[in-house]
Amino acid sequence: MEIINPTELRQVVGNGTAQLLCETYIKIKPPMSKIIRELFTAEITDYTVFNDKVLVKGAVEHTFYYLHPHGKKSQDEQNEEGKKDRDSEASEEKTDEFKCLDGWGSLVECYGGIVHFHQQLFEFTGPVAIPGVIPGDVITGTAQVTDYDYFAACEIEPNGLISGGTQTFKIDVTLKATRD
Repeated sequence: MEIINPTELRQVVGNGTAQLLCETYIKIKPPMSKIIRELFTAEITDYTVFNDKVLVKGAVEHTFYYLHPHGKKSQDEQNEEGKKDRDSEASEEKTDEFKCLDGWGSLVECYGGIVHFHQQLFEFTGPVAIPGVIPGDVITGTAQVTDYDYFAACEIEPNGLISGGTQTFKIDVTLKATRD
């Protein structure tokens, strides 16, 4: 028995793309000293079809990992810790190690301190022109964050840590309309 893909039975009406520009304000607690990594995940959640146009709705999950330097120690505490570290290093060698079972690997980057994460969910809406589309057509598509600006600090605490800022990012939406 041959399984037929349902989209093969549909007539392709057309394709459309759009770029949506979004800006967000981010409040960070505890405040950060450095962003380590950012991740964006976008998806289309709903759509409404009009003549020659589709209004698409979606969501973007933005997650970033950052460093926060927790409480500074007094000079005496730092000296005492340094002495303990030197004593333990004499009896036990410390190394950053990475083992790869198949192939080869090495440690490229390592961050000291406590890493926090911040996660936000944004909703977006935008029009996508698809000539020939009419209500009742089936829409499939993707949304992807393809470009983003650096985080711009807007709130800086007296100790130099960042507690708020803005970021702009671009969402590329690609849709395909089919008809029975």
